[in-house]
Amino acid sequence: MANTFEDYTVSTSTSLFNITFEYLEEAHIVVEIDGVIQATSTYSIVAGSPNKVSLNTPVTSGVVRIRRDSNADSDAPFVDFVNGSVLTETDLDKSYRHNLYLNEEIGNLNQQSLQKQAGANPEVWDAKTLKLVNVADPTLVQDAVTKNYVDTQISNTVTGSSSLPVKTKFTGAGSATFTFSAGITLATAEAYEVAIDGVLQEPTTAYALDADANTITFTSTPPTGSNIVVVQRGYAVPVASGTIATSDIQDNAVTSAKISASDANFNISSGGNTGIGTTASSSHQLSVDGDILVTDSTDNFGAVILKGSSGAAVQIFDESTNGQVFNLSSNPDSQSRGGFGIGYIATAGTPITTVSHVSSTTTATTFQTSTAHGFKEGQYVVFSGSSDTWNAVQEIIEVVSTTQFKVPKFTSSTNYPTTVTPNDTNSTFIIRRHEESSVLYNMIKIMGLPQGTSEPSWLEPGQLWIDTADNSLKIKPEVHS
Repeated sequence: MANTFEDYTVSTSTSLFNITFEYLEEAHIVVEIDGVIQATSTYSIVAGSPNKVSLNTPVTSGVVRIRRDSNADSDAPFVDFVNGSVLTETDLDKSYRHNLYLNEEIGNLNQQSLQKQAGANPEVWDAKTLKLVNVADPTLVQDAVTKNYVDTQISNTVTGSSSLPVKTKFTGAGSATFTFSAGITLATAEAYEVAIDGVLQEPTTAYALDADANTITFTSTPPTGSNIVVVQRGYAVPVASGTIATSDIQDNAVTSAKISASDANFNISSGGNTGIGTTASSSHQLSVDGDILVTDSTDNFGAVILKGSSGAAVQIFDESTNGQVFNLSSNPDSQSRGGFGIGYIATAGTPITTVSHVSSTTTATTFQTSTAHGFKEGQYVVFSGSSDTWNAVQEIIEVVSTTQFKVPKFTSSTNYPTTVTPNDTNSTFIIRRHEESSVLYNMIKIMGLPQGTSEPSWLEPGQLWIDTADNSLKIKPEVHS
């Protein structure tokens, strides 16, 4: 059978479309864009081989259908023969072609229509795997429904209806049946709460619903003038307090937004910071109040790994009276050499804004402060104000007076600092790998040890000190009785 239409899928601006079928008159050409028939004033027919439809405004996307409608109008027949007239070949051909075209159009429409299934199920409609669209919501129990309608009903069954219950009132008038003016969709009696003059009625026993007829029928006729109240409650919510199986929760459905920000045992702040046993800190990603146990049952080697491109550290913060703060850290030094260190951390003191150079030897440099500095030998200070290498942390090796102190001369620069700040933060113990002449060594450095030509009297047994008489490292022995 000849085709009576042609569909064009448009993805770029297009205004010309071929007419691929025969027709009798230009008025029989119909143009549709995405299923909407266009007015004849929006296009014209352009002669050619083949003829074309020219749209006044190009189409940039969608489906354009060019089809033939040979106008089967019994009130205005396309060919009308008159008694006694001469029958010409042209008139007979036109009449025949008109009937042929109408039959072809009917055949094409029949092929595109919903058909009953042939063979064993002649009373079954066959959509041939195609979808049905523009289906209205059902009003009768056996009406067809859309996916959206089914999804909504399932959602209402699982989670409860999202709309408020509907109340309908009737007045007894000698009849057992009453009609809902707004219509109903649920025919289950248990989905309704019914009372007559305040007395609750038993579902299925005292009344029944008919969703097709939109009626409620009572087993016994309510008294005349009685007040009848019907409330459509819908379905109960099956998920109440109790256990929810893992399979009931969609993957990735529980986000930090659904976790308490104030629960004492476990909480996550709006910024993603987590608290376990305490409120999440605003400055730390994880805050824990309690002990942490790490085990590894796979290889029986539990490990905590800290990573950082500029180093990593574990801080031990003793908050008791006179408690101190220490870091166990690994970070590169000024020469980008990595190492493990144990360091003491203290709060920086108040900067002394005026400091000046007094004198230098080959090994030490003396500085003068404008006010009493209060420094102690072995303390660390931070120099600043120099445009050179003097801006650094240095250990005080001698307190000359209340306004003068010495530090090691570590640079030949004379661009001296102008400010010094007390800072007892320092590394006391450092282990570093060192390669020399293709040999690896473990280098151990202990800083701030007491030193002198004799053992300090205040030294405790087991503590180290440096004997400057022979530059040896010594330990004060323990006394065992």
